[in-house]
Amino acid sequence: MEHSQSVLNNYFRHEEAKEREAERLRQELEERQRRAQERRESLKEAPRLDHFEAVKLNRELTEREKQESNATLNEEMFVKHNKALAQREDSIEAIKEHARNYNYDVEIVRQRREVDEKIEDAVSNAAKHELELKLEMAEALRADRLRAGAERRASLRHDVVE
Repeated sequence: MEHSQSVLNNYFRHEEAKEREAERLRQELEERQRRAQERRESLKEAPRLDHFEAVKLNRELTEREKQESNATLNEEMFVKHNKALAQREDSIEAIKEHARNYNYDVEIVRQRREVDEKIEDAVSNAAKHELELKLEMAEALRADRLRAGAERRASLRHDVVE
């Protein structure tokens, strides 16, 4: 009986460990999702211009400057060149930001898959271990029954001999 109690205690300890691991994995996933949400919100707050807005803004600024200034042709070319460089830098920055957002989302999906795989592995291992514990407990109960039967037979033989 002591062996089956030991097996039963092992089973309950295993169940508690399984629940703690599942809770830890859930908390880890929630933390990653919270950080991802914070990242998305911080990216939303950051002012961003897409390529077309940058081009439109650049054109408006160039038009205003042309109307307001009486600059020479060389000065206008210099201004246009600087605006084109600024536009190019804005476009490059917009592309980089888009790439960072895409890579960040891909990373979140990969992490979710890893956590899901860990949870599936933990559940699978827990099921295997649970089956092993049940088999061990069944063997222990069978051994206890056999031992009790042997003791009864021995006591009956002892009673018959007396």
